[in-house]
Amino acid sequence: LSTGPTVPGAGQVLAWGSAASTLYAIRAVEGGPDAVTTRPVEPTSRPTGAPAATTRAFTLAPAAAQATTRPLTLALLRYERGQWVGVSELPPGTSTAANFALAAAGNKPLLAVSSDRGVVHTITWADSKWEDDGDVRTSARTSDFCLLTISHLAALWTIEPDGEMTLFLKHEDESW
Repeated sequence: LSTGPTVPGAGQVLAWGSAASTLYAIRAVEGGPDAVTTRPVEPTSRPTGAPAATTRAFTLAPAAAQATTRPLTLALLRYERGQWVGVSELPPGTSTAANFALAAAGNKPLLAVSSDRGVVHTITWADSKWEDDGDVRTSARTSDFCLLTISHLAALWTIEPDGEMTLFLKHEDESW
């Protein structure tokens, strides 16, 4: 069950994360985060006395309203005040083929991304830019990883095919 607007973009949502009452998502968006806007949708007709529609639909920003062949760009999106807002493109070199985990530490989105076995790279969105939070060296056998934050402490755990787990911890402004 979903009570809010659909996350804009194409393909699956690659990662979800939250901080306090803020929800974040990573998804490929045509035209990147600047192309994301929402607008109220009014039905073409409604029964007499029926309330106006309260649903929202996604559109491209006015400058990009014409059909284009712009590439899909991975974007960090934030849900606020009942609509999705584009925050930032992901850093160059980030691919939809990568594995992602998203959380927030100290109200800053923290992204873990891995496209190579044995390394999970972490970055934080802070002060309107991506900041490198370092690499976590994992086993080449690592099959999955996940990320969780509590206040200013981040926890990243990896899972091996046989179920073995390894836990990595990081305090804000410290190394893994």
